[in-house]
Amino acid sequence: MNRVIIILTIVFLASCSSKHEITLPDSDLVLHIRLDNESDISCTIKHNSELYQNIQSWFSANQTHWKSRPATYLPRKIIVGAQFKATILRKSIVMGDVLAHDIDPVFYKSLSCP
Repeated sequence: MNRVIIILTIVFLASCSSKHEITLPDSDLVLHIRLDNESDISCTIKHNSELYQNIQSWFSANQTHWKSRPATYLPRKIIVGAQFKATILRKSIVMGDVLAHDIDPVFYKSLSCP
């Protein structure tokens, strides 16, 4: 009986995971970086570039553990594309101004313009 309860609990918890299949548009992206309160730089991330592939790999590897989060932040970096917007903070990425996921410093630093 205890095994059945444990198995049902595990199945229930697994079904409650916050999985979101986020895919990049099949086109170039634009990265906007806020340098200070008055200036920004922008660059195009080509669809076939290594940076695009790194971003795509990150989203593929991070389909779970998204949390609801209110949109109260000043973004440092934003990636935009056709029907796509990712707001990048130093320690998290926010999709659609409501879903957040932690990121590591290496991924944050990789999002830069040449």
